Amino acid sequence: PTVEPALPGFEALQNTVKKPIGSSIASEAPAEDISEDNGALSAGQIIAECDRQIVSWSQAMARQRTIDNQEIVQISTNAIGLFVTRYRDEIENQAISGKARFQGIASAALGFSGDESVLPILHNNLGSDDAVVVAKTLLGLGVLSSQNTAIAPIADAVTRLGSNSEVASNAAFCLFQLGSTDMSDGSGLASSLLLSLIENPSTSVRTQSILALGLFSANHCLGVITNALLADAAPDVRVAAAWALGRIGANSSTVALVSALNDPDKLTSAIARASLSRIHGRDLGPDPESWLPVSD
Repeated sequence: PTVEPALPGFEALQNTVKKPIGSSIASEAPAEDISEDNGALSAGQIIAECDRQIVSWSQAMARQRTIDNQEIVQISTNAIGLFVTRYRDEIENQAISGKARFQGIASAALGFSGDESVLPILHNNLGSDDAVVVAKTLLGLGVLSSQNTAIAPIADAVTRLGSNSEVASNAAFCLFQLGSTDMSDGSGLASSLLLSLIENPSTSVRTQSILALGLFSANHCLGVITNALLADAAPDVRVAAAWALGRIGANSSTVALVSALNDPDKLTSAIARASLSRIHGRDLGPDPESWLPVSD
């Protein structure tokens, strides 16, 4: 026991999300406009290379989160960032006025630039009626992870196109990434949007949405998170809920977390114990009966 027991960070839970974040990027490898007479890369080549590198990054994100894997993800992220920096003007042009498929890939790529000056372009592209453009723009915003990201256009995009699986998946990823920056949700708009995503049939979307609610410290969503812990059929979602309750740290979550100590999924019960320890400042063990004194 410690005075302030540590709750596992999200990195320790990455493997509970079976669907890789960002994996909805599909390789399109645009075929037309591939070369130019002067030997310089054409718009088609630039966008095709962006797409290829983002797919490679997505595949790395899908693998088990080991030390080697984290290095590969970081190398892939840096490589995309360098490519975007080199061809920034053309990628921005394609994001603004390119064909829909070029526009979407370019929007995703701009997120790897690390430069908040691309936010107006990405915010604008969220207003597209093309679900692919919106989905890939959400991916770009998630990768950029700027605290200056506007939640309203994300909410509008999900309201219009949230039935699309790519849009829902990348919206959950985007909001999780924003929550991990300690971004404030004073208006409650982010948590309201996450509540709508928790109803999604995708385990990955529900998992990331609940984790994001924990990161946003959404106290008013404790009931929904608790229901997910006690009733969701997917172990991944229950793990996320146990983690989120510990992150929020409300004493009122004690009873549900004690009940979760009996969860058949070992990771869920372990995270429930860690969350109880964080809330109460001591570890009373894996036996629910040992927590009875603090459950009253």
